[in-house]
Amino acid sequence: MPKKSAFFVTGVVVLLAIFSAVGFSLWLYSKSGHKNVAHYNLYFNDSVAGLTVGSPVKYKGLLVGRVHDIVVDPARAGAMRVEITVTEKNLMRRGVKGYLSMAGITGNTYVSLTGGDLKGPPLKASRKGEVPEVPTQESSIEKIFKTTPHLLENADALIQRVQEIVRPENQKNVQIFLENLAQLSGTLHQRMPPLLDQLETFVEKLNEKADGMETLFNNANHLAKKTEAFVGRLEKSAHLLDDALQSGKNAFDDASQFMAEGKRTLKEVAPNLTHFSENGLVHLTTAAEKFTDSLTKVDQFMALLETRIRTLLPNQLNRTYELT
Repeated sequence: MPKKSAFFVTGVVVLLAIFSAVGFSLWLYSKSGHKNVAHYNLYFNDSVAGLTVGSPVKYKGLLVGRVHDIVVDPARAGAMRVEITVTEKNLMRRGVKGYLSMAGITGNTYVSLTGGDLKGPPLKASRKGEVPEVPTQESSIEKIFKTTPHLLENADALIQRVQEIVRPENQKNVQIFLENLAQLSGTLHQRMPPLLDQLETFVEKLNEKADGMETLFNNANHLAKKTEAFVGRLEKSAHLLDDALQSGKNAFDDASQFMAEGKRTLKEVAPNLTHFSENGLVHLTTAAEKFTDSLTKVDQFMALLETRIRTLLPNQLNRTYELT
């Protein structure tokens, strides 16, 4: 009997310890903040393949909850209702949206939350007793599922075209085309070196002609400059010759005037030559002086004219003297 009593006491103590541990765990669980877990619903019209109960719920990559339930909601025309539990209720405010994401290329699907104004009002149910709803948006997974049929159709069309190309008759045409291409390549390989040599020779000759043309242009430019200088000197000489002719004209005018005065003087003196007097001698002396002055002016004009001509045309005079 004593042994049985000891075993009974030991069992009671162990049960009390277990109940105490469970009660303490429940107390810690309530104090750890899990009593603040909130439920929210998300509705997806497309497939939620890969999403299971217990899948993570992340807010911008941070784990904030789990998927609690996944059912078909007949009130939403067969939409998939995903119920989530979130421990961080402060993040669930107006403007937050949910969508499906994939952990890597072959990973599991989870719920992602984004957006929301942290200073805005919290999400609330439209009716008392209902679960608040989180708006959803199209995810990359949904885009992949939507575009997959189109991609498959394009892939099928591409395969059909490839099959048409590899048909026996098309293979023969391709082989003929490749043979013609190889023949054309060989012909070009044979004819290309002579063509390149001719082209190189043509370029060299063109360069030589270009050098000659440059020399010709330089000579023409030099000749134009010399011609311009000669025209300038010729124009200057024409002005000087014009001045000389004007001076000669003035000298001849003076000589004509002197001859007229002399003739008039002789006519006046002629009746009185027989009666030569002291007064007539004075007139004759004055006329002689005027005639002498006129001859001096003619002499000076001739000398000036000869100097001007020699100045204007020195080379031509020298050549004329050499010929004579």
